[in-house]
Amino acid sequence: MSSINIWGQILHGVGGGQASIDNVPFSHGAAGGWFDDRTAFFADGENDWVISLYDRLTKSRGRAIIDPTDPHYGKGGNALYSDGGVWAAWLNGTGI
Repeated sequence: MSSINIWGQILHGVGGGQASIDNVPFSHGAAGGWFDDRTAFFADGENDWVISLYDRLTKSRGRAIIDPTDPHYGKGGNALYSDGGVWAAWLNGTGI
């Protein structure tokens, strides 16, 4: 899946490949869309496919769910969608 932010940057990548912005990879992973114009939502293939966020300005990445007491903490996703500061993920038919 690919999506475009306000600056015309293209976020793209599928599982087993690279999550990239304008063809520049930032992780082995799958892109799920722009969380906001600065932040990409993706499944991090370098971290057990955990759903994560990547800040294109600071080039930092971290888990989308940071609270270890959350029942979805550390889960991955094989269908990912994000836009407007909201994200949704499914893993084998289970929504997060």
